[in-house]
Amino acid sequence: MDSIRNSLRAHGRIFAANCALFTLIPKTPEAKSMKDMRPIACFTTVIQDNILMAQELLRRYSRKQVSPKCAIQMDIQKAYDTLEWYAINGQVTNMLTAKRGLRQGDPISPLLFVLVIEYMHRCLKNLEQRTEFKYHPRCKKLGITNVSFADDVMLFTRGDKSSVHLILQEISFAEGKIPFKYLGVPLDSKKLSAQYFRPLIDKIMARITHWSARLLSYAGRCQRINNTLFAISAYWMQVFYFPKKVIKQIEALCQNYLWSGTMMSKKAPIAWESVCLPKSAGGLNIISLQVWNKAIMGKLLWNIHKKADKLWIRWLDIYFFKNQDVMQWQVKQSSSWMVRKLCSLRDTMKNTPYWEQAEVSDKFKTSDMYKAIMGDVNHVEWKKMIVDNYARPRTIFALWMTLKGRLPTKDRLCKFGILTENRCCFCQGEESIEHLFFACDETKKIWKTVLEWLHIDRNPRGWKEESMWLISETRKKGWKRKILKVAITETIYEVWKGRNHMVFNQTMLDPHMKERIIENIGIRCGLHRSLSIHIRENRVD
Repeated sequence: MDSIRNSLRAHGRIFAANCALFTLIPKTPEAKSMKDMRPIACFTTVIQDNILMAQELLRRYSRKQVSPKCAIQMDIQKAYDTLEWYAINGQVTNMLTAKRGLRQGDPISPLLFVLVIEYMHRCLKNLEQRTEFKYHPRCKKLGITNVSFADDVMLFTRGDKSSVHLILQEISFAEGKIPFKYLGVPLDSKKLSAQYFRPLIDKIMARITHWSARLLSYAGRCQRINNTLFAISAYWMQVFYFPKKVIKQIEALCQNYLWSGTMMSKKAPIAWESVCLPKSAGGLNIISLQVWNKAIMGKLLWNIHKKADKLWIRWLDIYFFKNQDVMQWQVKQSSSWMVRKLCSLRDTMKNTPYWEQAEVSDKFKTSDMYKAIMGDVNHVEWKKMIVDNYARPRTIFALWMTLKGRLPTKDRLCKFGILTENRCCFCQGEESIEHLFFACDETKKIWKTVLEWLHIDRNPRGWKEESMWLISETRKKGWKRKILKVAITETIYEVWKGRNHMVFNQTMLDPHMKERIIENIGIRCGLHRSLSIHIRENRVD
């Protein structure tokens, strides 16, 4: 009804009905070009529903003392090569002139393929009229004979000779074994152990060991973890509750990749739990897989609680809940492991303040539940220096490490027994974060020059006093504070980069460092209209 009302307000146009999310799925592990990718359009996709449904129907297949059941997986390989596309109703049509809305290849073949799949579905549906055909023991009440997505089809029937023969009489199949893969994830008749998640671990490892991944900066690795590695796991998380062992393995891979660029284990300067905190709490806002997995399971629980119009939920309601509310339903020993796990999260979900808000608004957002499970976090006093900072991502990472006190300065390396001397390469004093920013005479001159360019009259001191002043200034509003954040971020990065160049390459201080810092400040702030005019006024030759 909401869709109809919205369409009437939009003058009869139902926008969502014709919208799709297109994504490219690699056909092989080493996909490099477009021909190695399979485009998929997700029109309010039922992929999650199909996997959960198939998982439930496969329960107890390995037991002997149960009703005979049969499941057939049909993957129509090279589907577009198995049909005579232009033979419509047995006759070849006239030549088609393609004009608009063209895609690579035959524009009408996807529509014909849908017609063929629909015909197959109706043929299977007509089997119920045959007296010798019997439904799968858990499918009769909903009249389910198959669940399909694109060319991946699962057929279900009672495991007697006559029922199976009716399905197989026109199609040839090879006998398979459980477990098997369906829509990219493993399915088994019992709870999935950690070993079944090995393909997911291997896929993440392949992305990490790729040569392009090793060339990224720390900030680039953070982006890759959040976008690529998390996306690989997120698909599985929609349908499975991950074992803790699997979560720890994935997080260990991500942590090693962040700090070393490879899978090589390296002592992390900052704990992974802190890295996953929001930026306002001193973290990098990398998504915690354990919390996210719980939030997604909370979404499934919410859909069951609200009796969402999904095949899997209708099936659960008929065979398990019997029109009862899942939040009060008594868990039975015969329930599937997925249902038991969802029910075990009921108290966790109800105890979050967001669950009550969702009940009032009748809307559930996974991202909001994620924040609710994370709970209240203590905000760091320097959060304004990191949040809404227009500097380069790699420079913001260096600022974050400095504010956390985790830059590998010589005093810290001596403390760990890695070095024996801690002389500053700029002035021969004792190198530390406090000294380097900006108690050192050379770095003090650099920062003072930048401040003078910003028309700020201040004599720089050590990092403790300087950071307190910056925290106080960046809490204020106005364009000057935004430029100041970029200025300190770019300065710290260039000083640290110059320090590393001098230490490892045995070179002298770069005489153009000040000009490069000011130039970078101008470039970054110039990208924002509200700051560009002020930067032009401050431009120096």
